[in-house]
Amino acid sequence: MDSLEKVTNKYKDENIVSRSLSIISLLHITLFILLIPIIWLMVLTIQSFNEYGWAIQHEGDLPFTENCIRSWFLFLLVLFCAIIFVSIYVYWLHKDLITKKWIVFAPSFFPLLFPASLIYVIKNHYLINFWYFLWTNRVEPKQISHKAFWQWITKKTESNKLIRNTILFYFTLIIFTIGFVFININGPSNDIDGNVSDYFIFNTMSFFTQQNNIMCWVFLLIFGIAHKKIIFKDNILQTYLCAYITVVGVVALTMIGPYIAYQSDGSEFLEPYNMTKFLWLHLVNEVFFIWFTLNTYAQTYNNLSNHSWKKYFVEGSIYPVFYGLYLYIVPFFSYYSVYGFLTNLNPYMYDKEGNVAGNPFWIFGAFGVMLVIYGSLALFRWLNDRICKNHIKCLCR
Repeated sequence: MDSLEKVTNKYKDENIVSRSLSIISLLHITLFILLIPIIWLMVLTIQSFNEYGWAIQHEGDLPFTENCIRSWFLFLLVLFCAIIFVSIYVYWLHKDLITKKWIVFAPSFFPLLFPASLIYVIKNHYLINFWYFLWTNRVEPKQISHKAFWQWITKKTESNKLIRNTILFYFTLIIFTIGFVFININGPSNDIDGNVSDYFIFNTMSFFTQQNNIMCWVFLLIFGIAHKKIIFKDNILQTYLCAYITVVGVVALTMIGPYIAYQSDGSEFLEPYNMTKFLWLHLVNEVFFIWFTLNTYAQTYNNLSNHSWKKYFVEGSIYPVFYGLYLYIVPFFSYYSVYGFLTNLNPYMYDKEGNVAGNPFWIFGAFGVMLVIYGSLALFRWLNDRICKNHIKCLCR
């Protein structure tokens, strides 16, 4: 019995090492790919600073193209640092099992060395083991069925719970696809000409709303293809996304929306297209994703008890914290604040009238937003565990 337990533990340890090193190696490849645009944008950014000065103080001093270059460079640089953090964090979780520490640290700080880690992972079959683990193992019970849905459409078979779940999935995916179209098309504006290519950086990459809507849309696409795979065994990823997109809705509808309406006297904000886009991205998408998530909880019955609360909150904080760094650094880097004065900490920045536009004390607003994020994370984890416990109680009766 002891020998069997040793073999089982050894298999588990090897599986953990395979997953960890494979994920780290893939992150290193991403770092290497990011190097090219980062170096290119860094050169352009240095040229921009040399040409327009190192202290932009008034609105309009920096042309839009230069502003876009600086914002892109800062965004990719923060993303680069976030990936390094994640790779080291993955190592830290299982540092006792990973003996080859250079595989983690060398390519993290010197991405050109990533082939060495990749060769090591491939040579030891870690990548194969990881791929087998990720795509071979199945999740039960089955959550949706494309085949059953097609049979229901063509043969008019009797609807059941599985088909209803599938219909909800397709409907949610369609809702988010429409939202993705909204993200890429600007509405009428007195200041913006609606050029998609010019304003894509500001309409997509800078805003928490668009980032989360895109992440949820990508999640739904992958879920539709691989919902039976072990990557969806627990509800951890979906819980994080649901928490983030809930914060999007709450903050936008209670703070940002009224502020935008006040700033524009309501005329631009209340344009039919603009209002439809705002409500779709901040309310409709959120409602359907929450509905879809709660329905998934009721189908998978996966308790997150194996994920400690400390680990849960640390992992759930990675994305908001690094996004917050971008938010609060970009006003110092270029004359652009994602959410106006709310995220402008630069006290040396002035508006067209010469009034101070930034205030460092607005950093305290970040703590309030983080409390909302933590509250949302705790709420959806509690809902998942509560639904799971109620299901177990029903089975035991």
